[in-house]
Amino acid sequence: MKTMLKLARTVFRGNGVGILADNAGRRWRKLSRIGSILLLIILAGYMAVMAGGTTLYFYDALLPLSMQHLIVGLFLNSGWLLAFFFGILHVISVFYYSSDVEKLLPLPLKAEQIIGAKLLVVAAYELIYLTILIAPPLVVFGVRSAAGIQYYFYMLIVLIMLPVIPICVAALLSMVIMRFTTLARNKDRFSLVSGLLVLLVALAVTYGGRSMTALPADDLAERIGQRVGSLVGTGTIIFPGVTQAVGALTESAGPAAVGQIALLIFISAVILALTLGLSKVLYFKGVIGLGSSGYRRKKMAREEMVKATGSGSAFAAYMLKDLRILLRTPIFFMNNVIMNFIWPIFVLIPFLQGGQDPEFVAFLTMLRSTLVPDSPTVPIALAAAFAAACFISGTNGVSSSALSREGKLFYFVKILPMSYHRQIWAKLLLGMALSLIGIFLLVVMLILLIGPPVWFLTLLIAIIPGAVLLTNIPGMLFELLWPKLKWDNEQKAVKQNLNVLYGILVGILLAALAIITVVAFALPLLPTILILCIVPLLLALGLTLLIRRIGPRLIDSLDV
Repeated sequence: MKTMLKLARTVFRGNGVGILADNAGRRWRKLSRIGSILLLIILAGYMAVMAGGTTLYFYDALLPLSMQHLIVGLFLNSGWLLAFFFGILHVISVFYYSSDVEKLLPLPLKAEQIIGAKLLVVAAYELIYLTILIAPPLVVFGVRSAAGIQYYFYMLIVLIMLPVIPICVAALLSMVIMRFTTLARNKDRFSLVSGLLVLLVALAVTYGGRSMTALPADDLAERIGQRVGSLVGTGTIIFPGVTQAVGALTESAGPAAVGQIALLIFISAVILALTLGLSKVLYFKGVIGLGSSGYRRKKMAREEMVKATGSGSAFAAYMLKDLRILLRTPIFFMNNVIMNFIWPIFVLIPFLQGGQDPEFVAFLTMLRSTLVPDSPTVPIALAAAFAAACFISGTNGVSSSALSREGKLFYFVKILPMSYHRQIWAKLLLGMALSLIGIFLLVVMLILLIGPPVWFLTLLIAIIPGAVLLTNIPGMLFELLWPKLKWDNEQKAVKQNLNVLYGILVGILLAALAIITVVAFALPLLPTILILCIVPLLLALGLTLLIRRIGPRLIDSLDV
């Protein structure tokens, strides 16, 4: 047991806990750790507040029907499903695709020690998510229902035991898949498909959540009264252990709660023992000989060979190389490329929900009527468009992870017969091109939904270059100063890269400054155009000259 716990701690740390720029100095690492902890606390607090606020909304809606106890079952079912769904992704990643697999298998460790340690790592990840998303609703329910102290004691046990069963089920399912099929044996294909699936689920939840909260309180209560009761009942039957957890929390004042908790622990222990026993047979035969990625050889015709090896623009070839890396690496594709298409979809969702609603149609008509040259809302609309462009361009992280994506192959940058300055601009132009795709998708949606006049579209297009330049160039500057080159997993280059965070903050700051400046000073149209068009271009020019002066020297000083 002691060996398994030590191994679990090592595996947990090796799978990338923390967002550290680990190739910087000691002082910078300490500051990075503090900044990462503060950022995680802020994000966790935001999600917890949102979950608690949602619970209050549903509690008030269910209270007139005397069905507020359904909240416990609703969130525990959701927590079980969340732990199972993400458990499959984590099991595949930690059990099969983590960098420690080939190092652990030859060591004199028992099978149950390796498997148990990896199960503990997956459980730790799931417990973090569930604590943030499920604990606040349960606390809100306990406070609003005036539950006793024993309720919170049972709640703590339920939170600890809740992820055990779904993770074990996910582990068994994943090991069967990896043992007997080739469905997930291609790391890149699996990562891409699973990431897109998570994205679709998130969009579906967002769309459904907005639809529910948009209903009047009476309609929501009626809908919950008709359907949610049967849904919760079905969930508690399908998901093992949820029945006992719900019973313990809803009847915490009675003696039956003790028996429910004991039964929950017993069921979890039996399923855990079964998982460890079967994993001895399934895991090793599924992991031995597993390749990190798949590749199918292709025979090229003579014309294809000539075309592939033909000469062309070195600058274009360099951009194409970076683009292929972005498209072919699932982590980069999901975090850098897809992000340019996500925000326009989020903007489109409210319009889709409005549909043909008379009030919504009247709102769109009112927006069209305000787009006249002498209207005071035009400068605000331009500022909002500039802010949206800054946000979309700043959140994709293409420029702010341009050097970090090279990783241990950064030496390739130094040996290419191409100046550092041209390489920097090849990476920058790629980031700006992807940013423009997301922004122009938003412009197309604006044209289709509102139909603004041509003069407004002209002004809108005129402010976009400054927004794109002023978000991508600082991202590249951050990369030149503090690139994250030492990583063994692609997600560390983007998800655990502080430069990406700085790029997002720059985009948010510029968006806020644009709106605050125009609104606070009530600027007319001409000064607004000058501020949004000329000032960003001048600032971008200054940053460009700075990069031209210090960029080559910074790249030359970098080493993996």
